[in-house]
Amino acid sequence: MGIAKSTNEEPTRVFDSSEVSLGNISGVPTINWDILKFFDTDIKELSKGSTEENLKEIEDWVFKDAETLGDGLMKLRNLEIQLGSPNSGESRITKIHRWVKMEKHINDLKLRQRAL
Repeated sequence: MGIAKSTNEEPTRVFDSSEVSLGNISGVPTINWDILKFFDTDIKELSKGSTEENLKEIEDWVFKDAETLGDGLMKLRNLEIQLGSPNSGESRITKIHRWVKMEKHINDLKLRQRAL
């Protein structure tokens, strides 16, 4: 047996999931792939009315203060644990989106209060 020879082939490029954009597919929004995976959401489900908009608002909230993807997903997971299980007939996306919307509204009211 001889010693294995190295090849001159370049290593295969591994794409970071943040580089994958669904916006290139016609009719599909640009939502981070990891957010879709977090909610076990299929691309087909995005055509169901407001799911796409809800995910986009959640994504904006997640990455508002997070420095990395891991920080953002941890922030999202901690919120989900804090909120608990969704009610019967309610999706995880809907429950988290309601909270994100409420927090955004509260922050807007606080800004207006400070301006007075």
